Amino acid sequence: EIQRKRRQKGMWDIQPLLRSLTPTARQYLGQVYDQQGMTARGYSKLLRIARTIADLGGEEVITAEALAEAVHYRG
Repeated sequence: EIQRKRRQKGMWDIQPLLRSLTPTARQYLGQVYDQQGMTARGYSKLLRIARTIADLGGEEVITAEALAEAVHYRG
């Protein structure tokens, strides 16, 4: 339900996802990006997965923990 509303509002754009990162998550994302040499597509996909994980956990923001779990699923 939450994700359906986001899709209707066009919230899968990268800017709203970046704004929903906690400061710690933003720092962690920068480290992951540098270490793994991500493409723009991979970066966007990682943010969407982290947003889904945060939604499932009932979080309003994307935490570093949700991001770490998304990185884990990325492999």
